[in-house]
Amino acid sequence: MAKNCRDVYLIQNKNTGILFEGWWSNDICEIYLCKIDENKQVELREKIYGSIVRDTATASGFVTEGYRIVFGTWRGTRRYEITSDMQLEPAEDFQIKNDNEEFITLKQDLLVDVLIDETWCTIECKANTKFYPTATDCEEYVYLKMDNGEIVRIKYTIIDDYLVYVDGIPVEELFDGIKFAG
Repeated sequence: MAKNCRDVYLIQNKNTGILFEGWWSNDICEIYLCKIDENKQVELREKIYGSIVRDTATASGFVTEGYRIVFGTWRGTRRYEITSDMQLEPAEDFQIKNDNEEFITLKQDLLVDVLIDETWCTIECKANTKFYPTATDCEEYVYLKMDNGEIVRIKYTIIDDYLVYVDGIPVEELFDGIKFAG
């Protein structure tokens, strides 16, 4: 278990549970959701990385804040819903906080998806195109804004928690400006 707990929440919907944060160090925090059965036995149901944004926790959900490693290391938030059987479901994509308008620049031509009339269509972006990360589903897509305002998505895979690839190519070989915290 973690070294410190900052906040603890009693969750009562169809079931009863406890939601709390466990801090391992100044920058590593995990969120635990436990179910309490009728015999007062506590069962760990979910564990995710991040911290709970203050004043967002309710019996039905909460917002997390933390970092995701995808096309660099990005800070952001994500809302989770707590199901009646004490499971966590993402209610939205991880929203990247890119207040400084940081961008990455494409080194070579690349096929990406762009949203046209509510349908994702494939287009080719040329080398030197700038992308401003906006969100990720934390599973297979990162969403980026181009200089013309269009939102595109790029499919990625992660190997060993930190190695990010697009079509088998490491993102560091596809983009300039990739920054990893560490």
